[in-house]
Amino acid sequence: MKRLIVSLITLGLAAASASAQVNIVKAQTDTVVAGTDTTLVVNGLAKIKDDKIIVSGNGVVVYNDGTIKSEDGTKFYNDNNNISMEIAGFRIKLGSRKSTKTIPSISLKMNRTKNKLNFDLIGPFSFGWSTLTNNNYYGDWAGQGNFLLQSNCFTFGMSFARIELALSKHLEFDAGFRWSCTNYNFGTPVILVDDLRGKTMPLFPTPEKMGYTGKMYLSYMGIPVGLSFKANNLTIGFNVSAEILLQGCSKWKEEKTEYNFSALNTFKSRAEFILGYHKVGGFISYDITPVFVPGSGNDCHLLTLGFMVAI
Repeated sequence: MKRLIVSLITLGLAAASASAQVNIVKAQTDTVVAGTDTTLVVNGLAKIKDDKIIVSGNGVVVYNDGTIKSEDGTKFYNDNNNISMEIAGFRIKLGSRKSTKTIPSISLKMNRTKNKLNFDLIGPFSFGWSTLTNNNYYGDWAGQGNFLLQSNCFTFGMSFARIELALSKHLEFDAGFRWSCTNYNFGTPVILVDDLRGKTMPLFPTPEKMGYTGKMYLSYMGIPVGLSFKANNLTIGFNVSAEILLQGCSKWKEEKTEYNFSALNTFKSRAEFILGYHKVGGFISYDITPVFVPGSGNDCHLLTLGFMVAI
């Protein structure tokens, strides 16, 4: 195949006269002279004769009636009656389907086909409202009441160093980094702390703190990867991410003291579905990994619904 490409660029085509006499001609720079009844001498491997182009070294026959045969997987294209072949990402124009006794000049054109790759330093940003699902209590947490009931829970996320690779006209692969934080306000006055045994337990307020609000703060860093379908500014996407816990603590909203506790999973996996238009969209995400480690007293998962904005 390489010999054929080099020969097409460096050698000429032969043109036959009306009396069918064959002449060997040299091609001008970036030009191949071809026509019917013309013999192309390429180290004895190829020739153009009558209404077909024969490349015997690769078992390829291209007929001017549009029939294309390839035994080695070579790709051929027919654009507006112009036949071309693609080799190693380069498209080489072979000739025209139209049969003529004249000898036209045909340009040898090489187009490098590349997948489109985009890089976003920052964005998109996501804003969501979260809730705990599968909220069941057992072990030491059983009988403590529904203390994980939230009054409100807000999640913020930011993607950065993100790449987008177009796999086809409408299909796109994306990957990057994502930082997120969740502010979880408990519906009852309570915080989570480790007791003397090292076991995470709910801590209810003393009488002077009965009006206080307990909260839990979680922040993660992850690597999301996904696929999306894009057409006419509409985006439908799905991604999964592996994330590690950067910080997890509990505190009274009215105080500055933060209490770290050991019941949090330090790693989680997350799945997300996205529906967007242009640079805005909605999403729903679900933490496949429970918020707390197994045996802690609750196997709840975080479910988030929100919107995102790209810049």
